[in-house]
Parts: sequence; structure tokens; C-alpha cells
Amino acid sequence: RLAIYHPAKHSPSQKKVGSVSGSFASVAGRSCIIVDDVITTGKTLHEVVEYLRSHGAKPVAIWVLFDKRGVKAVEGVPVFPLYTVSRID
Repeated sequence: RLAIYHPAKHSPSQKKVGSVSGSFASVAGRSCIIVDDVITTGKTLHEVVEYLRSHGAKPVAIWVLFDKRGVKAVEGVPVFPLYTVSRID
């Protein structure tokens, strides 16, 4: 099943809150894998983990294409990047 989370930063309303798209699966009582393109600050992933837990779901893993920070876990949920971006000066 698939649920799409819309982060608060993309909320069209005055009150900036995240939401799950209404046309997709309910997350209540589910184990969830979070998939994202990139971790830059980690703020969105913290928001998603909090949202899932507050709606009765259990986030079990975070899969990302690019990790810019070397993050191992977000609020206890392990992060599995495809690539970790390193800066060499």
C-alpha cells in the first residue's frame, strides 16, 4: 500500500501542517517505510516520523537516495541511504 505525505512546508493553508493524501492508504496500525529523495536538514523526516506515530503507524525504516549529513537514524528510525554525499576540501 502507498501513502503520500505532504510536508508542512508545502501546505497551501495559513496553518502550516503536514498531511497524508486522502486518495491513498490509511497509515493507522501499519508498519511504514519512509522513502525520500534527499536528507539535507532532516526536518521533513522528523515531521513524517512524528506524523506517522501520532496517527497510529510504526515507522520502521527510512530509505533515501542521497544523505547529505551522514544521518544514521531519525528519532530512532534507521536511515538507509543509497548514496552518502561527502565534501572534500
